[in-house]
Amino acid sequence: MTSFKKQRVFLRSIALLVLFSPAVLLAEESATKLAKGNDYSSYFIKMIFSMLLIIGMLAAFAWYTRRFGMGVLGHKPNDKLKIVSMLSLGAKERVVMVQAGEDQLILGIASGEIKKLHVIRNVPHKSFSQQLSTEITKNSTENPS
Repeated sequence: MTSFKKQRVFLRSIALLVLFSPAVLLAEESATKLAKGNDYSSYFIKMIFSMLLIIGMLAAFAWYTRRFGMGVLGHKPNDKLKIVSMLSLGAKERVVMVQAGEDQLILGIASGEIKKLHVIRNVPHKSFSQQLSTEITKNSTENPS
């Protein structure tokens, strides 16, 4: 299922929750009771419950969009460009290592400017376990004990 389809399914489910939520039913019931002159305290309790329910649904939607990478205006996360590491040098200065495709860029960032400090070409894409096993075998062949 693509991200767009997941987003549509999620939005439809939110719409169904809003349409058939207890908040809508409670509002109708409260309006009829108020028209008959019943107690106002139960109306306010139900109104507060309804508002909390709506705020909770908005918070769930915000969490969903951040969790599944829809981000601002439905943009997808970029797999080609990643921040590998970041080192803060001061209040406004930092050094950042960015993975851009096969290359890694080391960038110096200060207020108002970004400078390329170094480029590391053709960095292999190995998992930590593969890289560790390679280093262990390389070390054992260099220093047999």
